[in-house]
Amino acid sequence: MQFGIGLPNLSYVDPTETLMRLAHAAQELAFDAIWVSDHVFIPYEYEPNYPYSATGRLGLSATDYIFDPLTTLAFLAGQVPTPRLGISVLIMPYRNPIITAKMLVTLDILSGGRVILGAGVGWMPEEFAALGASYEHRGGVTDEYHRVSCSPQRYSAAHDRHHQTLRRRRGAAYCAGHPRPRRGDNDCHRPPLCGGGVPKSVTGGRGRNEASCRKFSSDSH
Repeated sequence: MQFGIGLPNLSYVDPTETLMRLAHAAQELAFDAIWVSDHVFIPYEYEPNYPYSATGRLGLSATDYIFDPLTTLAFLAGQVPTPRLGISVLIMPYRNPIITAKMLVTLDILSGGRVILGAGVGWMPEEFAALGASYEHRGGVTDEYHRVSCSPQRYSAAHDRHHQTLRRRRGAAYCAGHPRPRRGDNDCHRPPLCGGGVPKSVTGGRGRNEASCRKFSSDSH
């Protein structure tokens, strides 16, 4: 069994000192990992869709401190050399996949292979709308990003049923990225991946190059 600690990168007050203090405490107490959460922002108004609250509200407001998870982990990686660096969970489908992959790989290499990627599909339509991403198709887009991340070969967008989304987001039919992460899941050249959220339908992909991938249906939260 391994133990991690969640850090407050989403907070009512400036969490800078607390983040550093907890990260150092995790190092001293030999915790296996430190974890951060993800939102780009909290809208002033949004429908109460949060699945982990009886009120449907997140408990944070638009004026609270919302620190980017990857930037926060990059800073903390330089503060503590041992704990693994987890995101629980990174909202995948409203991010550019190539830029996100480059940031994750860079963090993984510079930290000595410590990144754990928790991947989620999101639950707040207003956040997707503000970022110009499709909320309705977020599950399928996330599936697609996972398939791409699991492929050790160049990926042809023309052969995927979501190829139009890929072309629009990537602007190219073929792509490959180097360097690769320090560690990988079987044939997957990427950090360890875990799914998060409360999807209505989740299955485990078991294709030859998709070991350990999770599938998020288009009706996932």
